[in-house]
Amino acid sequence: MYGCLDYSSDIPKELAPELMLCADKYNVQPLVAKVSRVMTPTGVSDLFPALCCVSLISAPCLEWSVIDILQAKTHEIINHPDFLELNDLAVEYIVKQNTLASNEVDLWKALVQWAEYQAKIKPGVTPRQLLKKPLQHVRLKTFSLEEVVDNVIPTNILSPMEIVELLKGSDLTAAGLCGNVEPRHIFGKIPYLTHPGETREFRHQYKLDINYGESHHLTGLAGRLREFYCNFII
Repeated sequence: MYGCLDYSSDIPKELAPELMLCADKYNVQPLVAKVSRVMTPTGVSDLFPALCCVSLISAPCLEWSVIDILQAKTHEIINHPDFLELNDLAVEYIVKQNTLASNEVDLWKALVQWAEYQAKIKPGVTPRQLLKKPLQHVRLKTFSLEEVVDNVIPTNILSPMEIVELLKGSDLTAAGLCGNVEPRHIFGKIPYLTHPGETREFRHQYKLDINYGESHHLTGLAGRLREFYCNFII
């Protein structure tokens, strides 16, 4: 391993992640720094090995490049086939970012798809169990009423009681759920400013209320909510 300090440029990229983790384990920090340069990603295609490493160890030289790509290319990353193969720590690392180039609903959909895929290849583990770490950073409180009904309820990831708390706008008392009400920053966009204390849920509900008399869409939404509550009671 120490011999790699002199020949780091010759390290095959496919061996670099394992070597970096080994170097970190034995605290050979000069080698960690050199392998970081070998592994530095230039785009989505070579991001995933580096992402897995920075989710496990401290590698500042590598982390900046990873974060830059994560924030600018989020949509491509969560739709890439290799995303489904990530471990939960790497997925958590993505959703911990305060700025991403993806809205929260698309991020949620990608997480559900990841969890369902992982559950198929890991018998005996449920999608909810797999999402234990990522769920701590998914900003469900920023979802509109319609987004909860259309994208959260059908997945059965949250329990009925958690759904009720989410729909009521209550604090999410369940352990492991994110209570952050601030929308995640969208890369390249100026954050939408609200009045103090005004949340996205409030704005959306207000819009529904003032259009109540003329909105056919609300009728369908109310029907789906009624169905959920009926099933919950049963």
